[in-house]
Amino acid sequence: MKDSIKSIKIAKGVSLKLFQTKSFKTAQASISMAMPLNDGKNAARALLIYLLARTNRDYPTIKEMGTRLNMLYGSSISPSVIKSGETQIIRLSLECIDDKFALENGSIIYDSLSLMLDMLFKPNLDGKKFRDEDVKREKRLMVQRILSLNDDKIAYAANRLIEEMCKDEVYSVKKYGTVEEVESLTGEDIFSAFMQVLLEAPIQINVVGNFDEEKITELIKERFAVAERNNVAELHTEFLSEAYEERTVREAQELNQCKLVMGFRAGMTYDLDNYPAVKLMTDILGGGTYSKLFMNVREKLSLCYYCSCFLDRNKGIILVQSGVEKDRIDQTVKAIRNELKQIVLGNFDDEVIRSAKLSLSDSLDGVFDSPEGIDGWYSSQQTSSTVKTPSQVKEEINAVTKEEIMTAASFVTLDTIYILEN
Repeated sequence: MKDSIKSIKIAKGVSLKLFQTKSFKTAQASISMAMPLNDGKNAARALLIYLLARTNRDYPTIKEMGTRLNMLYGSSISPSVIKSGETQIIRLSLECIDDKFALENGSIIYDSLSLMLDMLFKPNLDGKKFRDEDVKREKRLMVQRILSLNDDKIAYAANRLIEEMCKDEVYSVKKYGTVEEVESLTGEDIFSAFMQVLLEAPIQINVVGNFDEEKITELIKERFAVAERNNVAELHTEFLSEAYEERTVREAQELNQCKLVMGFRAGMTYDLDNYPAVKLMTDILGGGTYSKLFMNVREKLSLCYYCSCFLDRNKGIILVQSGVEKDRIDQTVKAIRNELKQIVLGNFDDEVIRSAKLSLSDSLDGVFDSPEGIDGWYSSQQTSSTVKTPSQVKEEINAVTKEEIMTAASFVTLDTIYILEN
C-alpha cells in the first residue's frame, strides 16, 4: 500500500488528511481538537465531547441518533479524550462500511461524515447552554469513568507516578479533570468550552477509505466556513532532559501484588529529539521477550510477575512497570537500574538489536492493516513537530547503530520511583 497521505488546509488551524484506499471493507474518519492542558477547562471539554457524540439538533435524543446510525448501515461514532504531551485532545471517531457494500446509490462515507460534522456544528442546545438533563447524565457517567480508573491498579500506579514525577509540570494535569471539577460544571460552562474549541482549537480531520476526495473536501470546507478562527491556540510541551533529583513515593492499599513504577527522563528536549535511538533502546530494555527486563529481571532472577517499559515521546519520559512481592521491591529496583547500566556499557549483542528492530518494524508495517491503524497513526502525530510516515520511522530505526543505542541510554536519568504496596 502506498505510504502517503494527502494534506489539505481547510481553514486557519484546520488540517484535512485524506488516505485513499480500496483495501478495506470499512472506512474510518476522525475529528481531533487540541487545547492546552493548563487552561482550567479540561473537565468541561471532556464532558463536551461525550455530549456532542450522543445527539445533535436534527436527532435530539439518543434513540433518534441511534436510528439514524442504523440507517447508515450501522455506522458508529464514538468520543474519546486523549492526553498528548501537555495537550488535551477531544476526538470524534467514525467507522462505517465502504460504499461498495451499500444497496442503493449514494455514499455512506459522505453521509456518515456529514452526520459527525453535524454533531460539532449543530449541537443539541437550550439557547446558549447545553440542556440540563443531558449535562446531568454525562456528569454522572464522567464521575463513574474517573472513579473507575482506580480499579485497574496497573494503570492507577502509572498515573500516580506521573502525578508525582511531574507534579510541578502541566503534564500532571488529569485529562478528564477531577470529580470536583466535573460535578461543578453547568450547561453554560460547557457551551463556553464548546465555543472556545470551535474557534481556537487546532483541528485535524482524517478520512481513510475509498471516497470522492473533492466531495469530502468541499463538505468539510463548507462546514468550517461559518467559524471565524482568528486566534488559534498555541500548543507547547515542556521537556526536562534530565532528572533534577531522585525521589521515592510509597502508597499503601489492599493488594494481592505490589506495583512498582520507575519514571525516567529520556534525555529528549522535544518529541523527535534522537527518537529512533531512544525508541530502540527502550525496546531493548523492556519491549518484547528478547528484552533485558524480561530475560533477566523476570525470567533469570524471577524477581517479578511482569516487567516492561514504555516511552512517551510526546513528553520525553520512560516508565518501567513491574508487579512484585513486597519483600522483593528493593532487589527489583536494583536489578532494573543494572539492566539500564548494561545497555550503557554495551553489554548486549547484535541478535537483541536485530530482534528489537524486527519487532518495531513489524509494528510499523501493521499500521496499514486497518483503517483504524492508519487513522490512529496520523492522529497520534497531531501535536508532533514533524509528521512522519511509518516507512520513514522504520528506516530511521533500522539505521540506528549499537553505539547510538548506548549513547541514548547514557542520557537516561531516574526521576521518581512509585511503589503501591500492601
